[in-house]
Amino acid sequence: MPNHVWRGMSRPDLRFVAVVVVASVVSSVLTTLLVVGPLVEAIVPAIVIPAVVSLPASIYMVRQRQKIQMLNMQLEDLLRRDPLTGVLTRRYFLNGVQSAMAGGGVLLVIDVDAFKSVNDTWGHPAGDRVLTEIAGRIGRAAGPDVRVGRLGGEEFAVFAAGVGLTDGQRLGEALRSEVAAMPISFDGTAITCTISIGLSMVPSDAEDVDPFMRLADRALYTAKQAGRDQVCLAEPLEARA
Repeated sequence: MPNHVWRGMSRPDLRFVAVVVVASVVSSVLTTLLVVGPLVEAIVPAIVIPAVVSLPASIYMVRQRQKIQMLNMQLEDLLRRDPLTGVLTRRYFLNGVQSAMAGGGVLLVIDVDAFKSVNDTWGHPAGDRVLTEIAGRIGRAAGPDVRVGRLGGEEFAVFAAGVGLTDGQRLGEALRSEVAAMPISFDGTAITCTISIGLSMVPSDAEDVDPFMRLADRALYTAKQAGRDQVCLAEPLEARA
């Protein structure tokens, strides 16, 4: 058969095709021997016909299974990724943090300052553009090994596993600076945006992400109250006990 027929098939796929063809041929030959007897004229068609029929049928089944797997992967990606900004959804972000926080790290909750005024002044398409651009800037400044998610509305979150306080504060400042460094262009208008950040340290013995999300939220509120466009560190969990 042409090479393109086999292209993209994995070893399990090829084994599946081989098993189907062999099983079809063997069952046909056994049936022929039982009914007709060991006649060459009967045995040859008993081999050729099931092989010719089962080979394309099994390849078709493999291709259909591959299509289903691809659709499932696309659906999974739609569930994982926020459709507007492309970062993780709230659910997948928090689940990922829960799985990765065994070694500790820093959790940053980020809010776009005065975002309502963007929608009120330039409309919701401008707001969408601002959110998309800010998400991209956060992702670039954070780097590929850092989780970035959208919690909802104009609020984002970042988790850097295994990062200490000094590097965590440096990361927060890098995110803040990246967003504030250049206005966002929309329909010929330059929209200046800033973000406020609440930073919470996650210890290596943490078992649940929720308390540290609340701490980061409180620190974010402090950043807002202090004038916005800044990073505020949350009190340690023990200090609030």
